[in-house]
Amino acid sequence: MEQVRASLDAYDTPGATDAITAFFDVLNNWYIRRSRPRFWAEEMTVDKQAAYDTLLTVLLIAVRLAAPLP
Repeated sequence: MEQVRASLDAYDTPGATDAITAFFDVLNNWYIRRSRPRFWAEEMTVDKQAAYDTLLTVLLIAVRLAAPLP
């Protein structure tokens, strides 16, 4: 987040985009793949709901962070 903010403050759009792309790579490789059994559970358990809520929160923050990009 700090790297994106610093890049945007310096009008470095490619740097900000690279930082966001790297973040999504980490999100995909670490959280989503690691939590796959939680997402694919048969019933909507508290654990499954927590996994969805966490992912939604992270995605909303990432979208807000990327909003100034052209």
